[in-house]
Amino acid sequence: MGHLNFEEAREALEQLYESSNEERRFILRLYVLYAFNDKYIRSGHQHSCKSDDYKYFVENCKEMLKMPQTIPTLRAELYREMGEFEQCIEYLDSLEPVGEHENKVRAMIREKALNRNLFAFRLQEVS
Repeated sequence: MGHLNFEEAREALEQLYESSNEERRFILRLYVLYAFNDKYIRSGHQHSCKSDDYKYFVENCKEMLKMPQTIPTLRAELYREMGEFEQCIEYLDSLEPVGEHENKVRAMIREKALNRNLFAFRLQEVS
């Protein structure tokens, strides 16, 4: 599929979802997540986010939370990006420690949730 913008990722999800297996459905939803963050967050245009696009993003996150492929750290990040800060923190607190890098990512997610920051961040920010 290559790199898709938000509109293309949304269209791909809607067109291919029914004919896709679980793994591909998850990947399609990841494309929507990444493309939304590229369009509105990483580009610095978070304040110009269309409400319909944000609603679609939140629904996509909710569907991803139901999928078994959603690993724990991504699950916490989805809660945070949806603005479910308390749920994010509670979920993170319930997780067992893992590797050093993963624990640092989780700590960054927790810190951003405590600050009520729902904007995506680059993993390079985690040192």
